[in-house]
Amino acid sequence: MLVTSLKQHASLSQEPVLDFLTTKSSVTVKSFWISNQVWVKNVDAKLLEVLAVREDIIEVTEVGSVPLEQSINSKAAQQICSNEWGIERIGAPEVWGKGNTGN
Repeated sequence: MLVTSLKQHASLSQEPVLDFLTTKSSVTVKSFWISNQVWVKNVDAKLLEVLAVREDIIEVTEVGSVPLEQSINSKAAQQICSNEWGIERIGAPEVWGKGNTGN
């Protein structure tokens, strides 16, 4: 019931904005019913101004990005990729070594 209510509310409240945005060929639009938000990509300054003054839009925010750190090749990273202790404890590598993979 809650999910249905959220979906209905988002559908009704987002409809005018989504209808408007679908007339803009340069943008990509994605609706999120759970938070009643609309994500829009490729918005130019003019369109942003139009969206910002609409009465049916509460807030316009920019989605930030976080650069990923470059991975490092370390002994700790290699240990993470090794078998977990439980796999070793039950003797799975020996079973796999005999060709039994569970298929």
